[in-house]
Amino acid sequence: MYAICDEMWNSVDIYGPQGEIDRFKRLFIGPAPAGNRSRSTMAFKLEDLSAEYAWNFRELGPHEHGMYSFAFDTLANFPDYAFEELTGIFPRLHFDCECIADDDHRMGYGWFNTPPGGQDFRDDYNVPEDYWNGGIGKRAEPELRRHMMVVDALRQRLRDEERGGRGATLRNVADDPR
Repeated sequence: MYAICDEMWNSVDIYGPQGEIDRFKRLFIGPAPAGNRSRSTMAFKLEDLSAEYAWNFRELGPHEHGMYSFAFDTLANFPDYAFEELTGIFPRLHFDCECIADDDHRMGYGWFNTPPGGQDFRDDYNVPEDYWNGGIGKRAEPELRRHMMVVDALRQRLRDEERGGRGATLRNVADDPR
């Protein structure tokens, strides 16, 4: 059993058709509420999906066509239930999520609407020792390479779909770990 942290620091990369990303932004990214404690002028409207609130919203970049990145904070846990709901609203979007507890007690990463070869989201990983000072990432090197292959294949599929090309199928990276 793990202790409950005060804050969970979360980041999200969304991949999918640009029109769907724009629709996500119209529905769930908007002006920060009056009196918000952070300096953010924009907010992730998490409360539209659940009773939980998000704060300290920030867009991450650079933004490329077919991709959108942002970060936000929540109380104690990653809002997986909200992202499960988002996959129902946006079935063509893939949400690559990461989080870390402010007390370094646990972290998480993985996908909602997982592309072939990707890992489903989990937030019960241990934070690697010397995580903040050692320049290491959340994923071990082989796992990171595999993740980047999934992202590359997903981005290629999106480019192919946009061009209306045939090779728009996403190969299963699990079958070809290179």
